[in-house]
Amino acid sequence: MPRASRSIFIKGTPDEVFAITNDIPRWTELYTNMADAKIISFEREGRFGKLVFELTNKEGRTWRAWRILDFKDRVAMSRRDAPSFPYVFHHLTWRYEPADGGTLMTWTDDFEMDPASPIKNEVSLQPMLEHMAEAQENFKKVIEAHLASSALH
Repeated sequence: MPRASRSIFIKGTPDEVFAITNDIPRWTELYTNMADAKIISFEREGRFGKLVFELTNKEGRTWRAWRILDFKDRVAMSRRDAPSFPYVFHHLTWRYEPADGGTLMTWTDDFEMDPASPIKNEVSLQPMLEHMAEAQENFKKVIEAHLASSALH
């Protein structure tokens, strides 16, 4: 099973970065390839919360996923649900750690491509890492601009 992992530094506290990146409706702004993002349900009991949400990319493909949020340790774990194609399995873990003057946000994706997918496991890692890099750069740009703008007001 392939594993992709990548980190990026963002100027903002871990709590700020955690809050913005787990605001699912903002994913249309944070991800360059997302057309719609909506929350289906949200439950929180103390330290943990569970989000069920639906995403639609700009190609028009829609899927559901769930996300467990650890508000104390600032960890988000999610899994793509239905439909899972082009994956058999796609599990993501995002970690938010304090770093000098900001947050080191690390994404780790464990996944397995569906045998019917045109992208096979053997060649899936590089495109996943490229997608992660593009997404994280946009997250950084959007979050830092938002926090800088908020600081002015």
